Amino acid sequence: MDRMVSRRRLVSMTMIMLVLLFMFQFTQVIKDVGNDYNVNEYAVETPLDRTSSWKMGDMGSTKDYEYVAFLGDTGTQLGNIIEQWCMYTKRELKEYSSVDELKILAEDKPEVLLIDSGFVDFGKDTNSLGALTNEEISMIFCNLPDVNVIAKNGRLRELLGIKSVEAYKVELTGVKLFGGFLLGGDTIYAVEEEEQAKRQDLDLNIPWYAVFGGTKSYMVGMLEEEQLENYKHKNEMSPAVIWRNSYKKAFVFAVNGDYMSDSTGLGILDAMMSELHPYEIYPVINAQNLTVANFPGFAEENTEEIMRLYSRDQSDLFRDIMWPSINATMKRNRLHESVFFMAQADYLDNNEPKEDEYVFYLKELNEQRAEAGVSINCREKNISLSDKMARDCQFYEKANNGYVFTAAYADDSENVSELRRIIEKESALKDIKTIVQRYDASTPIVSYLNKDITLQNTITDGVYYTFSQDLRMKSLQTALGYSNTLLDMYPIAWPESENDVWEKMYDDYSRNVDTFWKEFHVFDNTTASESDRRVRSFLSLDYEHQLTDNVLNLQVKNMQENAWFILRTNGQNIEKVEGASVKKIEDEAYLLMINEANVKIYLKNMDELYYYMPE
Repeated sequence: MDRMVSRRRLVSMTMIMLVLLFMFQFTQVIKDVGNDYNVNEYAVETPLDRTSSWKMGDMGSTKDYEYVAFLGDTGTQLGNIIEQWCMYTKRELKEYSSVDELKILAEDKPEVLLIDSGFVDFGKDTNSLGALTNEEISMIFCNLPDVNVIAKNGRLRELLGIKSVEAYKVELTGVKLFGGFLLGGDTIYAVEEEEQAKRQDLDLNIPWYAVFGGTKSYMVGMLEEEQLENYKHKNEMSPAVIWRNSYKKAFVFAVNGDYMSDSTGLGILDAMMSELHPYEIYPVINAQNLTVANFPGFAEENTEEIMRLYSRDQSDLFRDIMWPSINATMKRNRLHESVFFMAQADYLDNNEPKEDEYVFYLKELNEQRAEAGVSINCREKNISLSDKMARDCQFYEKANNGYVFTAAYADDSENVSELRRIIEKESALKDIKTIVQRYDASTPIVSYLNKDITLQNTITDGVYYTFSQDLRMKSLQTALGYSNTLLDMYPIAWPESENDVWEKMYDDYSRNVDTFWKEFHVFDNTTASESDRRVRSFLSLDYEHQLTDNVLNLQVKNMQENAWFILRTNGQNIEKVEGASVKKIEDEAYLLMINEANVKIYLKNMDELYYYMPE
């Protein structure tokens, strides 16, 4: 059989191949021509700086209560969280150092009394705290005294709604968070599969308090079945973690554990206030961020180890394997990522960063509507941070063809504090408007670093995602409509163990992002600079609100373009809104985009019956 190709067929095949080649090359040419990779579309000027941010004492509230009382010290970690919460929700804060000082509250009632139990002598002060509830003063015990104090003080147990102390310490199998408190629905934090074992980092050894049936539990501990088998009302006997007691004419909230001393406390406070009032409305940032930090790939470094692990050099590894994977996750979740470049890591190996690699990633980011920033870190000890950034900035100024960096990433507070001096020296950094920092519990989630630059914390690690991080994420979605997920690329280029290989890290990262953020797609995805503008607006605005005949009137002050609020109701739905658009987050929780200074929100009872007359 003749298997030779005829001349006509050969010509036809050749023409088809040439056409296809031309089409692909032409498409790439058009793609490159239309790619303004050297323009940062997020480099937009904003008139807001620290001088325009809201300050305590500025607000003229028309709410029933003018301030929050705090028995404690704002210089402590707990006090710092409470002060942040008041700043974010635009509440006045008055600080008291002893229960004796609280006598004034009967004449000047606060919205709520927050209590650090370390400032209470429960042997003599319990009756005084109980008396405040007769004045309709609700209180939140942000932490509890030692279990021995509670076991010996029946008056205190009555105030807290504790029926009995079943054990001074019990080991939980997990923790259950009930839906309707923090946003995100019911969540069980327990190791049910081997894969979940690495996520468990909650404190599972707590006092076992059984609360009265009339209390309302928001989070409880989980026990082995045999530990509850002798109890008739098993659900009521579950160790209480966060709950509310109705005592006399007030509500008393309690937290059993150390959940309020970091930013997780912000959302818990907002959730408690929504349980205290017929409704709760407060401003949020509405920004979901993905921070890809310390992104290398410009210089051929750590070559021997990279070749051993991946059988390719660093530039090929990042271009051909890692970058497509990151993009796939970004597209699947509609994320606007911010990629913070690390020009190089080792400054003594004579391997300098390559301009063409840098331009490649700028083009890729431009196509994805993502943002490029710079990492201000010094992982290697053979160069100072200042000298490293000087070397990096020389490269950027030569290679970027005009691209303006407005966002930077720092691994820790020490690098952040050194930023001021570096910016003053390096022209490539003069337009930096916001710094993204690896999560630091001692630093506000969002704040001003100086007059012109904002600071945004990441809140979770996309690869090493734990139960406590998930609880924090839910809390900050509740409090701020804000998340910032970190993917640190440095360990991949400079692995310290076999667990630092890309396949393992990306598998965890992709699964985490796909799974744990799906309940919060109602919030907007933003780059670091987009988030920065929203942070500035959030920090500057003020508001007042009143409810009259099921119509909630909201007045927003110092608003820049749009503002976002969360409204949480108790047994009511939104019927219509004037001056804003609304999205439902979940039952009795709504995201409002405010576009006018005066907003009217019409509410209706969920159990309201409607009768229609036939025509």
